[in-house]
Amino acid sequence: MTAQILVGLVLGVVVGLLFPDVGVRLRIVSDIFLRLIRMIIVPLLFASLVGGLVGDQSFRKIGRLGLVTALFFLIATVVAFALAALAAVALRPGAGAPLTLPSPAGPISSGKTTFSEVVLNSVPASAVDAMARNDILQLVVFSIFFAVALSRIRRAQYLTGLIEDLRSVMMVLTDFVMRLAPAGVFAALAYALAVEGLDLVFRVARFVVAVYLGLALLVFGFFLLVSVLLRIRFGAFLKAAATPFLLAFSTCSSQSALPRALENMEAFGVPRAVAGFVLPAGYSFNLTGSYVYQVIALFFLIQSYGIQMSYSQLLLLVMGLMITSKGIATVPRASLVVLAATLTSFQLPLDGIAILLAVDQVLDMPRTGVNVIGNCLACVVVGTFGNPQSPTDKK
Repeated sequence: MTAQILVGLVLGVVVGLLFPDVGVRLRIVSDIFLRLIRMIIVPLLFASLVGGLVGDQSFRKIGRLGLVTALFFLIATVVAFALAALAAVALRPGAGAPLTLPSPAGPISSGKTTFSEVVLNSVPASAVDAMARNDILQLVVFSIFFAVALSRIRRAQYLTGLIEDLRSVMMVLTDFVMRLAPAGVFAALAYALAVEGLDLVFRVARFVVAVYLGLALLVFGFFLLVSVLLRIRFGAFLKAAATPFLLAFSTCSSQSALPRALENMEAFGVPRAVAGFVLPAGYSFNLTGSYVYQVIALFFLIQSYGIQMSYSQLLLLVMGLMITSKGIATVPRASLVVLAATLTSFQLPLDGIAILLAVDQVLDMPRTGVNVIGNCLACVVVGTFGNPQSPTDKK
């Protein structure tokens, strides 16, 4: 898949720059790919959110350890989103002449919607209507209420099983759609370069730099600060996390790094029970590297299309992104699916998703590696609060 996407990228650049007339005609291929992505969003998110909320009871069962873990995950998530927004605002990777809007911008982009109106509009008057309109914020609200109600009914195991089956089916369907990514990347780049020219290439390059900067701020800013405050030897910690990081970086899979991460964190002084709980939980709730990418990608698209939004609208947009990103970590290209869902919910242009997909592999490696480092640090932090002989005291 990676090789095919790279081939699609190169061919899209060649066709878009050398044969712009052909590139414009390829727009229909890009549109079909984007429609397929929109097709899977609602059932995938509903099944993932409900299944995740109902099925993962570990935080409540494990007591104080779960509370400390959840608190650190929440703090790490908020900081990751804040640092990513700072990097996106400082570098402005999408700055320049606005790209051609593929369709009229939705009401949220007009800059006239107040914060209270947006909050009110996030509460669904009809769940069916919200699903039909791909209104993701309303879908999230309904899914939370539905999951809470479902978890209160002891005889609902059959319905819970159906939702898990739906999630499994949607993951397979998502994989089918993502297999068309090379064609989508080729057509989207050919069309975009035919219309926008080389300026688009420089914007995407600035976007890649912004993501790497955001990830560096997270690791050498927040992670380092946490280590200093808790007296964790940061150099020794990075050495212990190096092998899991390299495994995740090279394979773009956090799962490949799990066995070595468990082993190294235990050797670093984290109790086995803590590492065995925190690391798996982090796969769904502590994807800090992915959060940095999603926020910068969101700002990049908003800046590129010249869409004006108020601070309250941006805040709600980021909050929606934060909520939607929970529970679908195992979905193929999960970050792009979450981003597509957020854009669709706020009626923002979806065309940029295919452009971002062209460089997704280059950014998937570092964000996956940072996810692993963040989860390893969470192990040490939780172990520090839950064990008298903490990793901070280990000689």
